[in-house]
Amino acid sequence: MDELQLELINDLPKQRHSLYQNMTFDGQSFYLTNPKENAIVMLDEQFQFVKEYHMNRPYQLICYNKKKDCFYAVDMNQSEYVYQLNHQLEEMNYFCISEYKEPYAKIMNITYSENHDALIIVFDNQMIEMNDNGEVFLLSQNLNQESYHCFLDFGLYYIVIVWHKDQQCLYLFHQDGCLIKQFCIPCDYKIIDIVLTSHCDQQTLEFLILAIKNCRICLLRCVICIEPCSCCKENCCTIPCVEKRVCDILESIALQETALSHIINAEGEKIQKAIDIATDVCDLLKIDQSVNQTITQVMLLENVLYSKLQAILQEKECR
Repeated sequence: MDELQLELINDLPKQRHSLYQNMTFDGQSFYLTNPKENAIVMLDEQFQFVKEYHMNRPYQLICYNKKKDCFYAVDMNQSEYVYQLNHQLEEMNYFCISEYKEPYAKIMNITYSENHDALIIVFDNQMIEMNDNGEVFLLSQNLNQESYHCFLDFGLYYIVIVWHKDQQCLYLFHQDGCLIKQFCIPCDYKIIDIVLTSHCDQQTLEFLILAIKNCRICLLRCVICIEPCSCCKENCCTIPCVEKRVCDILESIALQETALSHIINAEGEKIQKAIDIATDVCDLLKIDQSVNQTITQVMLLENVLYSKLQAILQEKECR
């Protein structure tokens, strides 16, 4: 796996740089949260200080909704709520997400997806999307040893940043689920957040990254180039050819189905073991509740996999 090339930006305002926790970009300015001082700092595209907003809450996470020209933010002390702010960063509304959060799950990031027209909420073990009607759908369930950290959805692509053991990794996907590129993050840095800048085209993606290095917060610039497809077909686009993408998606579905089968088998063995060693009905009821929660999560992921399969079949029919 290649190492992600990062460029350090030296002109980040120094006076409070160690307090910044998250950021977003509205197309003209960057907004960095400073929850320890109940503030959000606004920078221009050259990363020069513009304004500091004094907030009523210690907002830690923030993202921008271009369609509605508003922000979403999460209070550092009340992570079960997502607040909607206008462009002057005044509270307009709020949503409770506690019922969709698994026990002990930690909220890592929020982002707005124009493709899904929904707010994406990233927990360490799953990602969910919430539409304007407050309806919530499971976007992805983590079934391996990786832990979600960031998600960024834009145009034809999306990025997922995860922790894998002691290493941060960045995965670039096409919207159909095909993995295009993957990078490991240099060990010197710990990525906090990532935003897309306005300096992008079909083959070059530029990102601004908020990261920690040696216990200090810093801003980094990253450019990812997407090479043209190497297939011999005419009028081929800059992403892998369709047949390869379909095969990759089918393979990913098969691998996830295999993982689910192992989970279901393990739950069956758990029930059998409980029957053998349980001393009373209460013990069996506790095991039953645990198994029921796991099977419910498996069913949610099965719906996601089924949707992927249906999308492939529809694409085949169209062609």
